[in-house]
Amino acid sequence: MAGVYVHIPFCKSKCGYCDFHSIPRLQLAGDYVDALLCELRARVDRPVSTVYIGGGTPSALPLSELSRLLSELPSEGVEEFTIEVNPDDVTREFADFLAQSPVNRVSMGVQSLVDAELKAAGRRHDAAGAVEACRRLREAGIANISLDLIYGLPLQTLESWRYSLSQLIALGPQHVSAYMLSIEEGTRFFAMRQAGKLTEASEDTLTLMYAEMCYMLAEAGYEHNEISNFSQPGYRARHNSSYWSGADYIGLGTGAHSFVDGVRGSNPPDVARYIRQHGADFFEREEETDDNRFNTMVITRLRTSDGLDLGEMETQFGPGSVRRLLADADPYLSSGRMTREGSALKIKEDAWLVSDSILVDLIR
Repeated sequence: MAGVYVHIPFCKSKCGYCDFHSIPRLQLAGDYVDALLCELRARVDRPVSTVYIGGGTPSALPLSELSRLLSELPSEGVEEFTIEVNPDDVTREFADFLAQSPVNRVSMGVQSLVDAELKAAGRRHDAAGAVEACRRLREAGIANISLDLIYGLPLQTLESWRYSLSQLIALGPQHVSAYMLSIEEGTRFFAMRQAGKLTEASEDTLTLMYAEMCYMLAEAGYEHNEISNFSQPGYRARHNSSYWSGADYIGLGTGAHSFVDGVRGSNPPDVARYIRQHGADFFEREEETDDNRFNTMVITRLRTSDGLDLGEMETQFGPGSVRRLLADADPYLSSGRMTREGSALKIKEDAWLVSDSILVDLIR
């Protein structure tokens, strides 16, 4: 079994913080879907457990092209079939279309429920539009909705963050993803910061925002599954969990990553060449050492509430690797930032925000 990720690189506009692979050339959508379907037929050669269509903005595709794609993606036996959408794309027609398709989970990029923050981030929707989009999805019969938020946005305060959280909780999504703003080179926010036109939230403010998020979502009944992900009981994101648990996943489309039968690699983010080659011979294998594989297991497992299974690590890397890891983790176990529960080594929730500083001492 494997998960399938499909990357749609088209966006109507670029948000100020976005460094994902995306372009505005929607006139290429038909040719791109043609290439996607060729790659799908060539590479998906096993039963599929989850499908995730991400981007970019999949909901920016014309319905005719999205319909063509959905008609060929695996659906029989698929437990979770997710598509990412932007609120401004969720018309009644679009919501009804999804409800009649194989899609059974929608992930929507809300990012904030304060209009000034949305405008500063370059989002096309406002808070009322996000609420209306959620309502339309519910009315159409979509029963599994995930909503995204960002903390640390320009103009955002601790109080406005609490407001966005409270408004989002009132919408009752089954899943919440909340990411700390990261300003990457090549984005509009990066250029603004370089020009002195953007001031980042302080570390203290971000810490308070993270703590408030953990508290408010726990009070509302959400389980904290992974650093940035919360879910109602029974609604953990199955596809995303495959990335953290080491399960196989096949990435289709430009910029998509794969991990299949122990082989890791990706497709280059080159839409023109992908279309020209009809998606064929596009995947580039990444050569991994034992240290690479060890580090991947440490980094992915320790970002989750399940933690790292030391038995699994011993099976893959030998008892010496476990002894070394536990020795490196001992200062954090002693300080209470990490814990060992049976065979599971974990970073405690209140240390997840600074987990990078812990992980750097645990990897090879």
